Amino acid sequence: MLLSALRRGAIRATCVVAGGVSLSEEYPVFTREEISKRDGKRGATWVTYKDQVYDITEFVNAHPGGAQKIKLAAGASVEPFWRIYKQHLDPAVDIQEILAPMRVGTLDASDFAKETTMTKEKKEDDPYRDEPERHPALTVHTAEPCNAEAPVAMLGDPYITPTELWYVRNHHPVPLDDGDAHKFSVTTDNGAEVSLSVADLKKNYSKTTVTATMQCSGNRRGHMNQYGKTSGTAWGSGAASTAEWAGVPLRVVVADLLFKDKSAPLTAAKALGAKHVIFEAKDDMQASVPVEKALSELGDCMLAYEMNGQPIPRDHGGPLRAIVPGYAGVRNVKWVQRVKLSSDEAEGAWQRGMNYKAMPSHWRTKQDLQGVDFSALPSIHELPVQCAFSSPAPGDALPIDEDSVEVKGWALGSAGRSIHRVEVSADGGETWVEADLEEGLDQPYGRAWAWTTWSAEVPVGEGPVELVARAHDLGGGAMPRTPADVWNIRGLNNNSWPVARLERSNNV
Repeated sequence: MLLSALRRGAIRATCVVAGGVSLSEEYPVFTREEISKRDGKRGATWVTYKDQVYDITEFVNAHPGGAQKIKLAAGASVEPFWRIYKQHLDPAVDIQEILAPMRVGTLDASDFAKETTMTKEKKEDDPYRDEPERHPALTVHTAEPCNAEAPVAMLGDPYITPTELWYVRNHHPVPLDDGDAHKFSVTTDNGAEVSLSVADLKKNYSKTTVTATMQCSGNRRGHMNQYGKTSGTAWGSGAASTAEWAGVPLRVVVADLLFKDKSAPLTAAKALGAKHVIFEAKDDMQASVPVEKALSELGDCMLAYEMNGQPIPRDHGGPLRAIVPGYAGVRNVKWVQRVKLSSDEAEGAWQRGMNYKAMPSHWRTKQDLQGVDFSALPSIHELPVQCAFSSPAPGDALPIDEDSVEVKGWALGSAGRSIHRVEVSADGGETWVEADLEEGLDQPYGRAWAWTTWSAEVPVGEGPVELVARAHDLGGGAMPRTPADVWNIRGLNNNSWPVARLERSNNV
C-alpha cells in the first residue's frame, strides 16, 4: 500500500505550524484505510493530525505520557485523544515542532472531508438517528444499542477515567437530554407521589460527591467463552470505569419529600412495608435495589447530575442517574424519571428475568433453562473482588532480551471492602511478586467504592510470557484460578485470575 501511494506521486501540501507560519512541502497522499494498517502491531506506527500523516514508530517509547497512551491512536487520528489530554494544545508546548520531522504524508482529501463533516444520514423513523458521538478508542461490540468497552490501557491511569473513554452499556436508543428541565417523581406503593425537576434538585439540596468504580456484571465475559459459549456481549476487561459523581444523596431526597421525620428515612420506609427502591428510566428500563442499601447513610446512593465535574453526558445517564456504589452497573439506572419505594422488586427482564441472575454452572444449554422460574433466583447486586491488567495490554510484545516486565492494573473489592494485597505471577502461580498498591488506599472503611491501582516489576524467563494476577480484599474474598471455576451460561461475575500473554519481539 505504501508503494501504491508513492506511485500516485507527491502533491503540494500546505501545513500550518506553530506561530501560524505556512510551509509548502511535497508529500505523498495516503487513504485512511492505508494509514489504519500502520497500527504498530506488525511494524510501523502512523497517526494523523488534521490532514497530516506522521510516522511515530521511533517516538512511541519516548512519548512523555507513556507508550500505551499514544498507541491508542495508532493508525488513526490523535485529535480525539488531544481533546482529553489538553496539554497537547497548550501554546507553550510546540507539538507541531515535535511532529514536523516525523511527517510522511497527507491524508486523502476525500477521507479528510468525510471526517470533518461528521454527517449522519439516518432516516427519520430510525430510533438510533440521534445517538451520541463516541470516542474512537472505545472497543465497540454492538453499535445499536451501543455496547462499547473502555481501552484497558487507560483504566486506572489516570485514576478517574476520562468521561469520553468510559465504557458504554445501553439496552435501547439513548433518550434526548432535556437538561435541568427533566422531571422525575418519588413515590410509594400507597400512592404518595411528589415530582420535581433537576433544576429543583440543584436549587433545593446541597451537592455532595462520591467517587465510584462502575462495572458491568458481564465484565470479562469473553474470557469465559473458551470453556463454553455464554449468552451476551463478549466483554474483555474494559466494561469498568471510575468517575466522581455529584448530586444529592437519595436518602435526603426521599426523607424530605415523603416523610415528616427527616432523620430516619430507612426506618420510615420500612414502616411503610418498603423492601426495595425501584428506579425507572426514560427508556422504560427499570431495576431495583434493597431499601437497606438505597436509604442507608453508609450506602452512599445518589441521584447524580454531574460526572467528573460536568453535566452527565447522555450516554452515561444524563441528565439524572442513580448511583449505587458497589453494585452492578445495571442497578445504577440511567435517565431516572421515577423512584419508587416498594414491597416488590422491579418488574422486567433486568430484574426478574434471566439477564442478571446467578445460575449454576451445570445449566449449560437452552434446554437446561426450560421451565426455570427466573424470578425465584437471586438477582445480582454486589460483585465479587476483581482484578485486571491495564499494562501490558492485549497485543503488547516484550523485547527479546528483557528479563523483567513492568505490570500495572486495578483491583476492586466486593461490597465496598478495601483491597489489601495484589500479587502477580509469571510462572502460572508457582511464585508470586507482591505489587505496590497506589491510588485508592485512602477510601473510608467499608466504603471503598472505587478501584485501587497497583504496579509491580516482575522477573520473567526466556521465551513467551504469561502473566496472571490476583487480588485480596478485607473480606477475604478469593479469586478463582480460571474462568472454568466460575463459568455460567450468562457469563456473569467472571473474577478469575486475569491473564496477559506476551510474545517476544525485536521490534519493541
